[in-house]
Amino acid sequence: MEYLSNRLNISILKEVARNELRTYLQQFKGTKAIIWDDKLLSSIELVADFTFLKQCGVTKMRHLRSEKLPQIEADYLIYFLRSKASLMKIVADNLQGETRETFNKEIHILLMPYKSWLCEKKLQDYGILPLITSINEYPIEILPLDTDVISMQLVDCCKELLIEKDHSCLLHVARAIMTIQSLFGIIGNVYGQGPWSQRVFDLMTKLSKEMSLKESQVVPQIHSLLLIDRSVDFVTPLMSQMTFEGLLDEIFGINNGIIKIPSDKLNKTNESGSIRTNTADGVDPPTEVKLFRLNSTDLIYSKIRDKTFYDVGPIIRDNTKKLSVLIDERHEAKSVPEMQLFMKKLPSLQAVKNSLINQTSIAEIVKTVVDTEEFNQTVEAEQLFVNGVDTDKVNTYIEDCIARQEPLTKILRLISLQSLTNNGLKNKNFEYYVREILQTYRYKHLVTLNNLEKAGLIKQKTSYLVKSYNILRKTFRLTKEKSSGPDSDITYVYSGYAPLSVRLVEFMIYPGWRAIPEALKLLPEPTIETKQIIPTGLRKGNTSDSPVSVPTPSAEPKVVLVFFIGGVTFAEISALRLLSQRADLNVEFLIATTHIINGKTFIDSLGENFDKKPSCV
Repeated sequence: MEYLSNRLNISILKEVARNELRTYLQQFKGTKAIIWDDKLLSSIELVADFTFLKQCGVTKMRHLRSEKLPQIEADYLIYFLRSKASLMKIVADNLQGETRETFNKEIHILLMPYKSWLCEKKLQDYGILPLITSINEYPIEILPLDTDVISMQLVDCCKELLIEKDHSCLLHVARAIMTIQSLFGIIGNVYGQGPWSQRVFDLMTKLSKEMSLKESQVVPQIHSLLLIDRSVDFVTPLMSQMTFEGLLDEIFGINNGIIKIPSDKLNKTNESGSIRTNTADGVDPPTEVKLFRLNSTDLIYSKIRDKTFYDVGPIIRDNTKKLSVLIDERHEAKSVPEMQLFMKKLPSLQAVKNSLINQTSIAEIVKTVVDTEEFNQTVEAEQLFVNGVDTDKVNTYIEDCIARQEPLTKILRLISLQSLTNNGLKNKNFEYYVREILQTYRYKHLVTLNNLEKAGLIKQKTSYLVKSYNILRKTFRLTKEKSSGPDSDITYVYSGYAPLSVRLVEFMIYPGWRAIPEALKLLPEPTIETKQIIPTGLRKGNTSDSPVSVPTPSAEPKVVLVFFIGGVTFAEISALRLLSQRADLNVEFLIATTHIINGKTFIDSLGENFDKKPSCV
């Protein structure tokens, strides 16, 4: 199923980015070598592949490393970097000892997403600015991951916001929203929850005044904007996702719609639909892996991605039977026209067959994880916490995990969840967990523990704290004894727990946030509920001044842009897709985020010196 495919053409964001990159590269007449900042690769892969770069004259590519550059055969050397002053030191290391006389090619720096005076100052301080021919910017803020999901790929933004107190990424978010408005019209209704959301809206207002002469003359296609701070709902990303797509991200890690699976884990009969590649990590011998592309264009994956894992098997079996029936039609084709008709269907049937083979093989690997005692004990512990059971005690499962020296990320994820659902840990429990972790995993992780405390994920309980989580749990109906599947309620995406973030969206649509003022006060403030002025000549029915909380069942669905500042999980995306299928709400969602997260990547992003161990496979 392709979401929003007939409403908003978000692929235009990719085309704009490709055209900007093509224009920049083609101004250099000759061969080009690119030095990549690794943190930008996930964004660039959404815009350009090697074929595209080759067409633009790129003949060599290297990763940015803190070492002197070897001789590179190319007419131009282009550094593609984030706008981070710290990276300029690496550029200086690359060019140490070089002068304009000794270095026989032009050096250009392209900064994403904007030029930085501080970067230029650092280059000057290191004495290499005279070597640089030009410094330009690549102002691409946000790119499509799927037909209804767009991402900024700002993987460091949680650490910047929560630990370093660096709010510069919020300016990027505001600029990304301004880009969206320039393409799809001014968004009339704006909602938000949390201090980051308020800052983004303030920056949008400021940018709007600065850009007043260039105001979009596009008829608005998006009815409402909802900004959600990740700090409003830390619980959700710490939970184990139970949707098929969420599990793939938890187990393998999905990067730009691609998962990598070691070939020896796959069914040997699977030879279709994947891309063979070899990955090497310096010293280790090459390991053959297969890459699988996962998006809404895959006919079978689009049907199972948002389902619970336990619903995947029946869907695959049902589609396998339907495919067999369609393939058997070839025996009934007697005449030439009938044979020609079948031959026309053959490529699409083969695509479905390949998809079924791929998804069956992947599902078999997922099953080996989901069926383990370890996985089920983890989910059971999470469910106890979010239901408020024994959150005041030292958890015996966490103790056992520490004793077995299981991955520290997993343990910190569980302790954080217990702390958040209990409004802090009792002092003796807090001290016990810290002592056990430092003795077992060594004192180098003290910084990580301090970071989690600074971020508010783990904290000590004080006597005056009200158990706000329990009030939120009841007000927003966050938990359910048993989830009966995707046809019931969004609780299915976390096996009986509804993401608070998505419940906020649901309440905003109906009955409206004004129905829950006391509950909103328990969340990080402020609450935003305001409007942007749309020129009279550009107004139309579904972008009128009526709030999104006024349902219009007979009208065209209202498009709501939900922007997660600090990351979103695939399970939350699935929950929003389920809401969009409810006829009584009559909405469709465009989901935007700074980046995609899961519990592991979220904790890892805040930590220091974690041992990089493989996940479940």
